[in-house]
Amino acid sequence: MQMTISGPDVRDSYSVITLPPLGALRAMEAAARHSSFSKAAEELCVTHSAVSHQIKLLESWFGKELFIRTGNGVISTPACSEFSKLVGDCFGLISEASNRLRRLGSAKSVRVAAIPSFATRWVIPRIPTFQREFHDIELEVCYAPQHFKGDLAGFDVVITYFDGKYVGNLHSKVLFSGALAPVCSPGYLQANGFVADIATLNQATFLHDEERSTWIAWLAAQGMAPGNAQVGTVFADFNLLSTAAIAGHGVALCPTDLIREDLDAGNLTQLFADEIFLERNYMLFRQDAPTTAAQEFCNWLVDETSFAKAGDRKQRVARS
Repeated sequence: MQMTISGPDVRDSYSVITLPPLGALRAMEAAARHSSFSKAAEELCVTHSAVSHQIKLLESWFGKELFIRTGNGVISTPACSEFSKLVGDCFGLISEASNRLRRLGSAKSVRVAAIPSFATRWVIPRIPTFQREFHDIELEVCYAPQHFKGDLAGFDVVITYFDGKYVGNLHSKVLFSGALAPVCSPGYLQANGFVADIATLNQATFLHDEERSTWIAWLAAQGMAPGNAQVGTVFADFNLLSTAAIAGHGVALCPTDLIREDLDAGNLTQLFADEIFLERNYMLFRQDAPTTAAQEFCNWLVDETSFAKAGDRKQRVARS
């Protein structure tokens, strides 16, 4: 069943359209998504019987069965399944529009989207510092979209990993280099001294961020065969990878600018100066004409990262 909403008369006729009970629609969408009244009730913070009552109300409104009750739960009918997906999309649009309207004209709220690695290592630890200086600005920190498509997607500020030079209508600023270099914990280095010798690095246990090709590319740039880099644990994101490296599980390729504090604190040791992905950066994006609050947040963050980059740097490269 394919459902579409089109035609010039749809919006003009909103005033005469009778909508189903919105509370019942929420219950139906959640129940269809989970294939369970109980899980829908848990998500909506109501009882199982309340969800069941809402579904019966909706079935009465439509005059047809929406769910097939089974011994193991419920299954949405094909018509209900298709309808619930459209309803879910509509709820998403309403939520986004509501957030925009709530923030419209408010110069004291900033919605920041950052990739997890930057959010956990730079934004979140410094929120108290920001709030002491800008106590009247409210921050909303969210995950950045997985793939940046050149728009802010409803956020005031987006901080993400970006390859190459940005060309577009947004204001952009490089915060940190995203170039990667080999690091490991001091304990792993002490127990496996050979890793400080690039000629024998291939004997190390390699840790990978999302895929093994990055290590293979780094070794190839040094004129080395992939060796052990073709195996080793693959982690879903940088936060997991860096945690494993600090715990002494092996050698990882990490953006040295981002892990500056771990290097300075001695949690990690940079093995070699050779880097890969020199054109990759952590970048900040915002509108050319931001709100006053967004401008203040961006200025503050740029100052914070600039101060860190200009600070005294300890010797990080282990020599054999």
